[in-house]
Formats: sequence, structure tokens, C-alpha cells
Amino acid sequence: MKTIRLAVFILGTLIALQAAAQNNPRPGRADRREQLMNSTPEERANRQTQQMKKELALTAEQEKSIAVINLNYARQMQPVIDQVKRDRTTMKQVRQMNNAKEKDLRKVLTDKQFLDYESHKDERRERMKERRG
Repeated sequence: MKTIRLAVFILGTLIALQAAAQNNPRPGRADRREQLMNSTPEERANRQTQQMKKELALTAEQEKSIAVINLNYARQMQPVIDQVKRDRTTMKQVRQMNNAKEKDLRKVLTDKQFLDYESHKDERRERMKERRG
């Protein structure tokens, strides 16, 4: 049940962000993601509540109740968003290290060896994708 609520909240947040993005010049997906990552739970909840008010013609009483619900879930979501931020930073560092490693390998390997290395790397990546489903 918690998983369903979390999924509904995430979906609602994304819808609210998409709607907010439609009011502005069309920022890219990365811009919207950054906006989500850098907004406070209060900002996200308010944005989502306003979007729901607009789409669902909420009464004043419903708007107040939904604002409380949205804020509650936005606050619960904050640790998840913080973790995603850390993971993104970590992945960026991993990519930079891998690029540096490949640059060094390219200096040592012949062109054919490097192409073979790339081919084997791609095969491993495909096998990993298959295992994940």
C-alpha cells in the first residue's frame, strides 16, 4: 500500500512539474529534473496542489485538505530525492573515472585492440541488461 501511495505521489509530482513547465518557455527534461531536485517539499506540494486545483476544480475545503496531503508526501519524498542527488553525483564521478581510464588505455593499446576492448565492453553491458530484465 505504501508503494502504491509513493508511486501515486511521484506521478502527481511529475504531472505538476510538467504542468508548471508548460507555463514557462519549454525547458528541457533535464531542467525539469533539476527543478524537482532543487525545490523544497513546500514548493513541490504547492505546485502540485495548484495544478490539481486547476485540473480538478477543487472546492476551497478540498484544496486545504489536498495541500496538507501533498505537503505530507512531499516531505516523505525528500530523503528519496536527496538520495537520487547523491547517486547522480556518484554516477558522474564514475563516468569521469571511466573516461580517464579509457583515455589511458587508448595510449597503450593498438587501434584494433582498443576496438576489441570496446566490443567486449558492449557485450558485457548487453549481458547485464538481459540479466536485469
